[in-house]
Amino acid sequence: MPIARAEINGIAGSFLIDTGASFVTLSPSFAAMAKPTYIKAGPVELQTANGNANGTLATVDLITLSGLSAAGLPTVVASKQLGDGIDGLLGMSFLSRFTILLEDEQLSLTARALKTDQ
Repeated sequence: MPIARAEINGIAGSFLIDTGASFVTLSPSFAAMAKPTYIKAGPVELQTANGNANGTLATVDLITLSGLSAAGLPTVVASKQLGDGIDGLLGMSFLSRFTILLEDEQLSLTARALKTDQ
């Protein structure tokens, strides 16, 4: 999986681009810095490539990646670290807002045109 530098709530980190993940997922240590807004709900179970894990639902105000931004994103804060040097996963709650192109081992995102009611 490709790794990208992104900012979440103004805090820079290293994130796996994971089209198989439903949500943006933050490690507990990164979440402590980025300060997501936790949703008052019970824990959620995550099915990962490394087995099952638990997490807490939250939202983040802003994610910025290579000049592209998205606001008000559903997020999960994992109960354990995600791997050495990995602050989280950029899952489909972020990626679905863009057009994704994988070509010659390069991943590119472009903003989608806003739909207007006409």
